[in-house]
Amino acid sequence: MSRQTLAAVAILGLALVSATNAISEEPKSKTLYFPTTVGDRLVFDVKSGDNRFEKVDEVTSAKSQYGANLVEIRTTIKDGTPTTAMYEVSDKGVYQVMEGSNFLPGRACLVRLPLMKGDTWEWKMTAKESEPAKGQQPDMVEIIATCTVVGEEEIEVGAGKFKVARVEMSFEFMGFTTRVTSWLAPGRGPVRVQIESGESIDSLKTDVMISLKSFTPGKK
Repeated sequence: MSRQTLAAVAILGLALVSATNAISEEPKSKTLYFPTTVGDRLVFDVKSGDNRFEKVDEVTSAKSQYGANLVEIRTTIKDGTPTTAMYEVSDKGVYQVMEGSNFLPGRACLVRLPLMKGDTWEWKMTAKESEPAKGQQPDMVEIIATCTVVGEEEIEVGAGKFKVARVEMSFEFMGFTTRVTSWLAPGRGPVRVQIESGESIDSLKTDVMISLKSFTPGKK
């Protein structure tokens, strides 16, 4: 994978989040597009160039606090060491609050709920340069991502057919532009994700495609 693709995959956990059921000019639904039951297990097929492997997300804990659900997701890619992230999920939106055992400096607003077609929002994060100058420590770089609700579609992936909300997120990092398009389904979150990158918005090429192969619900 290219260095800009690696950067995109590194923050992909911040992009794979929730949406709402009704996509219209006015909000009509508070349905969450995020797994919130302990034991929910999502298996994804990941294609990157000539490489193909699985990514598994599982809800390992979920508890109610001050009107919101705190949901921990454990992610395993191939045979790698699992990583975790904590999200705050409510009818006001989805926020990532922890990465591993570390609290984020500020809550990353990933989704404002309920969604409306054409709605746009931003969130900020910092990341280390992947290729610092020789003998130099990597600088921390601020990333500003812009997210837009495109509309509603029907798609089919390995796990089945879904009526989905399409959300596009774009950001610049290390001189490259990256666009992450997510197709989000009720109770599943993203069932398909496409990552494109290039030197400009007009030169984007698909680097990574992720699609849901199977979903196993946890026990309520």
